[in-house]
Parts: sequence; structure tokens; C-alpha cells
Amino acid sequence: MATTILLVDDHPLFRKGLRLLLEEQEDFRIVGEAGDGREAIDRVRTLSPDVVIMDISMPDFNGIDATRQIVSEVPSAKVVALSIHEGSQFVEEMLQAGAVGYILKDSVPQDLVNGLRSVIQGEVYLSPAITGIVVSEYKELLAKSPSTAQIKDASPILRTKFHRPKLSPDLVPRSDLVARLDELRRRPLTLVSSAAGYGKSTMASLWLEAWDGPYAWLSLDEDENNLRKFINYLLAAIRNAFPEACESTRSLLQGPELPPVSILSRHIVNDLDEIETPFILVLDDFHKIREKTVHDLMGAILAHPPQNLHLMLLTRRDPPLLTSLLRGRAQVNEIRSADLYFTVAETAVFLKNTIGLSVDEKTAVTIQEKLEGWPAGMRLMSQSLKNSGDLDRLMAGLKGGFVTIVDYLVTEVL
Repeated sequence: MATTILLVDDHPLFRKGLRLLLEEQEDFRIVGEAGDGREAIDRVRTLSPDVVIMDISMPDFNGIDATRQIVSEVPSAKVVALSIHEGSQFVEEMLQAGAVGYILKDSVPQDLVNGLRSVIQGEVYLSPAITGIVVSEYKELLAKSPSTAQIKDASPILRTKFHRPKLSPDLVPRSDLVARLDELRRRPLTLVSSAAGYGKSTMASLWLEAWDGPYAWLSLDEDENNLRKFINYLLAAIRNAFPEACESTRSLLQGPELPPVSILSRHIVNDLDEIETPFILVLDDFHKIREKTVHDLMGAILAHPPQNLHLMLLTRRDPPLLTSLLRGRAQVNEIRSADLYFTVAETAVFLKNTIGLSVDEKTAVTIQEKLEGWPAGMRLMSQSLKNSGDLDRLMAGLKGGFVTIVDYLVTEVL
């Protein structure tokens, strides 16, 4: 379905040219025009456009006041400023009024088209020249801030969060999974999504053990549901592998207020793109992150991924990122519970490695089927056998459904 657009500008000839430009795009449909802010408000009420392209300097009722009222009355309408003004005051007032984009009239036509498509996808879009102005003035503000040192030292980094799990001596080699990860490493994202107990972290650590390049690991928890803290930890993890990386982004984190996610994400992408060595970044327990701004940030990074970054997310549920878009572009490697099951052969190897027990194929098949290949269930079973040493009795107890069997094993172990 085409995106519906309302054009607001006090110059009819400019509106005509704008209409001709946008109607060349199959996914855009112009539903109306307005010559000033008051007319724009009336048109939004009657037409309910998806996007309003808003001039700022107009007679009678300016674009800033019109934007504020439109966003208040029709929150679903996305307002994009299209103006000759590049001063930070105009930009700031439009964004505070509720605009989600600011594009200069002297930008190339494709900049406008790209900007509209970005805001339709939920992003904030600023013309490149505007981004530079905003960041420059933000850095000046930081330099004058007396609280910079206090903020910098307020929350020390817990560096143990950068350690990947140590591999157990009785580990079952997952050579097929490691080979798959190697084969698809050039894709920007690997999403490992499954319930607890499937060995996501162990599998990732096993891959990194075999990887001969640099990597960064970050174990997340509830505390990182804060954009500033999340970015601080993200950069610290990366700098654990590349000590000089991400200086530009770090400079944006020192003040009392953060810039918009659109600016932060561009700096992070640019900083990471300067890293010339292919590297892997693992974010473990990503399901603990519920903060929308963090999801928006990661989505923006994946929309324009740095060329040498491979991001691996370990999670118990799919995050609200651009997975569908990346899947359509063949840019994501997805590993699910079914991929993490122990096979019959791996079940036999696991029992041999953990408790020195050799089982025949029939027994291995029964165990694998009863526990549905669940690695944590295998661990419970091996612990139970360590305690009792009676395989026949334990096998006799593996009756009923999966939940019943797991309850039985937990009782045996405890």
C-alpha cells in the first residue's frame, strides 16, 4: 500500500515541483496540498495522511506551531520539515514540536526520498548537513558542562561481563553448528533464539574458541535497559578488543543529555566501520533488554551494518529488530531450538563424556526422543546417573510427556 502524503508550503510552484518528484515513486501517493499551517491542520483532519511534508516559514500560521498541533491531534501522522533554514534553533524547535525528520530544501532529490522512507520505517531522519550542525553544537555544550567528570565516573564498568563462558572438558563438539556459523559469518547478523537450556551461550563460546580473529562479548542484564548505560557497555566491550575504537561516539556520552538515536547510531556505525579487521560481537541474554530506544539503536545499526562487523544475538525470544527485512535480503543467519537439539549421536557422546557411560544406539535413540534433544535435560539425566548409577531404573522412569519427564529428572537430582 502506498504511503499517503500531504504537501504544505506557501509557494504553489514549489509544491507542484515537489508533487512531480514524489509521484515518480510508486510507493508514494500525494493526497493533498496546503498553503499555510492552518490549512495544513484542516487537511490533516480530513485526509489523515501518513506523512506531512511541512515548510516552516509561512504566513499566518508557521510550520512549527502547525506541527505541534497536528502531532497532538493526530499522533499517527509523521511530520517531516522541508525548509531552507539550517540553523540549530529551527531544527530544535521542529523536533521538539514533534517532527520526525528535517530536510533542507537544497538537498538532492534522493535525500528527500530516502528521508521519507526512513521516517515511514519509524526512524528519525536529518539531512547530513543538519546532522553535522547538531553534533557540533552538542559537543560544544559538552565542553562547557561542569558535570562531565562526575557523570563519567558515576557508574564503573563491570568488566566480568566481557568474559565468554568457559568451555567444560566434557563438552560435546557441535561441528555442524560451528561450520554453519563460519559459512554464514559474512552476513551482518546471527540470531540465536531458543528457550533456556539449549546451550546458546556454550555454542557461541565454542565458535569463538575456533575463531582466529578478534571478538567482543557482552553479557546483558536488566540494568542495561537504559540507553546511556547500554551504549557505555557496548563500547567498552568493543574497546576490550579494539582499545582505540569508537572515540567519536564516546564523546557524545559525556553530557547530561544524549543526542537522538538517529545521530548516535550513525556515529556508532561510522566508528565501527573504521575497524579494518573482521570481528564478532556477541550480545548474550538480549531478551533482558526491553527498552525501546535500545532496540531502535540496534535496528538502526543493522539497517546500515559496518562492513567488518558480525553481530550475534543470544536470546530467549526474537527482539523487535529488522529481522524480516534482513531475512528478505539474506543478511541474517537464524539458529532456533531445533538446530540446538542434541542428535542421537551427540546424546551418546554427551553421556560418554560426562559420566563415562557407553550406551547402544537403541538406548541413545530413546533418551534423545524422550528429552527431545534438550541439552539441559541431558545434563539433568547425567547428574542423576552420577548419583544412582542405575541406568535401567532411570530409563524406566522416563515415561509420560516431556514436562513429566523433566519433573522426574529434577526430583532425581535433588
